[in-house]
Amino acid sequence: MQRESGHKMLLKIEVVEEPRQRNTQIQQWAIRTITQAARTVASITRILEMDSLEMTSTEIWIGRFDVKPRPGNDALGAAKGAIVNVVALAMNSDKFVQMVKSAMNEYEFDTLHYDDVSRLVDWTRNNSLDEGLQSLVKSLTDEFPIQFDEFQSYLHDDG
Repeated sequence: MQRESGHKMLLKIEVVEEPRQRNTQIQQWAIRTITQAARTVASITRILEMDSLEMTSTEIWIGRFDVKPRPGNDALGAAKGAIVNVVALAMNSDKFVQMVKSAMNEYEFDTLHYDDVSRLVDWTRNNSLDEGLQSLVKSLTDEFPIQFDEFQSYLHDDG
């Protein structure tokens, strides 16, 4: 740069580098966020693996249920109730009974009691499946995990 008087002016620029912190607040936040995300993914993966194990450990269950239609449910006509054999894919007997009761509830039936609930492999040691039950067992799928045999209705309560 020159001034009008003919003198040159030097512009001196000095670059001073300040020491930087290795982990600024933003970097620390990013590290914490990534760590939390990794832990969350690991937790979800464990849950999914457990659910997968539970789903693969389902077995075929069978049981006999005594049901009574609720007022307004005319599915059994004049009958007071019915006995029905049920087969389903379930993890254990409690889940099996829960599934059946839930389905009966949807169909407007009360479950009075149930018996002879067991895994099909155990049940068939002392019993044989008729063709109807064999057909129901073969039709069990993940989409249709429960099947009902014919409802054997009765006209009088035993009570």
